[in-house]
Amino acid sequence: MTIPCTVFGEEGKLLHFSHANGYPPCSYSIFLKQFTPKYQVIAPWLRPLWSEDAPQTVSDWRVFGDDLLSFLNQGEDQITWPSPGGSKVLGVGHSVGATATLLAALRHPELFRALVLIEPILFLPRINILWKIVTMLGLSYHVHPLIRGALKRRRHFLNKEAMYENYRSKAVFRRISDRGLREYVNALARDDARGGVTLAYPPAWEARIYATAGLYDHQIWRFAPKLKLPVLLIRGAETDAFGGQVAQRLLARLPRAELRTIPKTGHLAPLEAPESVFQVISHFLHVVDV
Repeated sequence: MTIPCTVFGEEGKLLHFSHANGYPPCSYSIFLKQFTPKYQVIAPWLRPLWSEDAPQTVSDWRVFGDDLLSFLNQGEDQITWPSPGGSKVLGVGHSVGATATLLAALRHPELFRALVLIEPILFLPRINILWKIVTMLGLSYHVHPLIRGALKRRRHFLNKEAMYENYRSKAVFRRISDRGLREYVNALARDDARGGVTLAYPPAWEARIYATAGLYDHQIWRFAPKLKLPVLLIRGAETDAFGGQVAQRLLARLPRAELRTIPKTGHLAPLEAPESVFQVISHFLHVVDV
């Protein structure tokens, strides 16, 4: 199947963006449109938005790195490769999208100019081992709070405005502007055959992605030192996902990495402070001349 994508801009160097679990590409429109004067942004959809397979077919996150590579190799019908500069892309990702970008670059670094990894999801080795045991015992769906939350998520609303009002009251979105939250709602809501709107991103898929996090991280830690690309790591100062120990370990393992922290943001930093995140990335791209 051809992997669908969302495109921002019509010319310039290629910026490949991989989105987070539950946040379709248009959720990031405020953030991504800032790049369009210099970059054509291509944002393929993660498989929860297009796959007909059951979520349980995913056993770890390698599949998302594989999907990313498949997208880059699926032809020129969706991508206009710029010239000069060849087919290398700037790989940017958020959350699971950042991890997928890193996985793809570890397999085929020749496809990338540089990487920007915003709040990548990785487990420390000891946590990785513990989570594998939990998974083997069949307990992951019982103990992971994000899984329980995803499966209980409200799926139907009278209209987009009702969905927006409901989300506006949620603590997880408290740092996102009204405009940014409306972009997210517009990206996530789709018409329901019963009337009203429902979620374009299936909760069962969202839960499965949480359940399979970390199950391949041992290979990321093993091969990260071999990646010679320039890498920018970005974390939110108040994140509950990309903790300081993980960030420092990844920084130490990647030969050409640097780490920047965005004040007053959490795991959703590119949605909470799109301008600040863009400025940090722009400075990095200028320094490494990408």
